[in-house]
Amino acid sequence: SDELKRNIRQIFLELKDNTAIAPIMNIIQNKTFGDENAFFRSLCWGLKLDFTDYFNTFIDLFISSPFEPAFDYFTTIEIMLQDYFDKISIESSNKAIDKIKGKISSIDASKKDLTVELIHLLQHHIKQFESNEQ
Repeated sequence: SDELKRNIRQIFLELKDNTAIAPIMNIIQNKTFGDENAFFRSLCWGLKLDFTDYFNTFIDLFISSPFEPAFDYFTTIEIMLQDYFDKISIESSNKAIDKIKGKISSIDASKKDLTVELIHLLQHHIKQFESNEQ
């Protein structure tokens, strides 16, 4: 029912600690709630929780998804790179760039600009990380 959906949404919106991350990721990865998936994807960037343990998963989801979900994953990755800068290593960013470039031919054309922007974000992260280490 609509009321049940609203109640479930409210519970998730009020979650403020990282114990919520695993259930949210489980729902997204298993596409458990079909048309409600957009709501759960938005939680990844909207709750501002630390999803960095799932950085590689978000890269994979970005690559394999159509534009709309990919935009949510892009936004989550962008927040990780800003808010949890030190938790994403140079190695992780380099691997992500290599993975994206390796799959570039299979990435949906509607995501081309977003994909280029994601690569630029990752490259910028590496440069910032390197300059902080000196």
